[in-house]
Amino acid sequence: MRYLMVTLMRSCRQNVPMVNFGKFLREHDLPIPVQQILHQIGFYGVYRCGRIQYDFHLITALVERWRSETHSFHFRVGEATITLQDVQVIWGLPIDSELVSGTDLERTSVQCQEYCMQYIGFGPEEGALKGSRLQVKAIISHISRVHITPDTPHLTVVQYARAVALLLLG
Repeated sequence: MRYLMVTLMRSCRQNVPMVNFGKFLREHDLPIPVQQILHQIGFYGVYRCGRIQYDFHLITALVERWRSETHSFHFRVGEATITLQDVQVIWGLPIDSELVSGTDLERTSVQCQEYCMQYIGFGPEEGALKGSRLQVKAIISHISRVHITPDTPHLTVVQYARAVALLLLG
């Protein structure tokens, strides 16, 4: 947890892609159909939380109070820990469904490009792929060029929502 918080603080201060996506969210409201899809797939709570400004002083204070030996925060009034139920309440994520995890090492770059084209609506350039990992800035660049209107095909809206969900996952 301490490592996660320190990484979050560093990335926020260095203006890395995670913050760029946060900036994108602050500057562009997601179209209602995309928000509805995020709600259907259980990511609307994460989207809503992604629009919050970070309090670096609070994060610093929490890092100082975190004890990795007990996996809890030590305060003057006692210990506190974060549970899976807390995550569910804060982020609005379902915790009783199938686990999504893993790394796909079997796909070639061409297969990854085809996969991206099928599921998120664009085929990234070779430089945007490192193995099966896709650079965040390539996704941000793609969604910033797509304009969702009432006439936009449903498949394009779904692909856009998938790209946003992928960014929300980091």
